[in-house]
Amino acid sequence: MTKFSFEVKLKAVQMYLSGIGSTTVARRLGIKKKDSVLMWVARYRKFGIQGLEIRQSKYDYDGEFKLQVLNWRKQHKASFITTAIHFDISNVGTIANWQKRLDRYGKEALFTRRGRAKHMTTNHNHQASKQLSELERLKAENRALRVENEYLKNSRP
Repeated sequence: MTKFSFEVKLKAVQMYLSGIGSTTVARRLGIKKKDSVLMWVARYRKFGIQGLEIRQSKYDYDGEFKLQVLNWRKQHKASFITTAIHFDISNVGTIANWQKRLDRYGKEALFTRRGRAKHMTTNHNHQASKQLSELERLKAENRALRVENEYLKNSRP
């Protein structure tokens, strides 16, 4: 999976919010899927500038949380993107993988440990309550303003 920098995500969101379509934004910035642009816009609308930050930690969700997410998705007939935004899960594919495992192997498969060692156990409240320090928030805001300034300078005829 390609990771895009904070600056690219912010530029994509700003272009989209200025009225440029997601397909055009994706093409101009070299993003393969317009869905990535739409996800960034949705995260920006819900979480603000922090929703675009690249997360450093890998999260390891427990089986109960995975089941809760999939049950919520089913009850609300929600898309993977909507569900990811609701639970603050940055990678939509994570939920899709959980759904595949549930469909193929049953709910026990959501509770088994596979892959790399556990870095961090979390629940949906942990991510939502995670706050940036004042300095980190100001740095992110400053960076966003610099990117926006550069974008506005380059968009003039």
